[in-house]
Amino acid sequence: MSRTITIRDLDESSAAWIAQEAARRGIDEQAVLKELIHQGIDQGKGLPVYRDLGDLAGTWTSEEAEEFRKATEPFSRVDEDLWR
Repeated sequence: MSRTITIRDLDESSAAWIAQEAARRGIDEQAVLKELIHQGIDQGKGLPVYRDLGDLAGTWTSEEAEEFRKATEPFSRVDEDLWR
């Protein structure tokens, strides 16, 4: 089964790139778009969906963590005058 999909309001830069890519490869623009869609689908297969920053935890060296702590330390101080 096949379906037709229309892309509306595609910016000129993207449309030009698609046309140039099609000409460079000797295929039509529709074939370029199909390949891009299939590549996107293939890249999405089997990839986990993350909803937090757990993978970033523990990636800093001790020195980087200390540098960050020092740089952000002023943000933990409460300005009492602002709360009066």
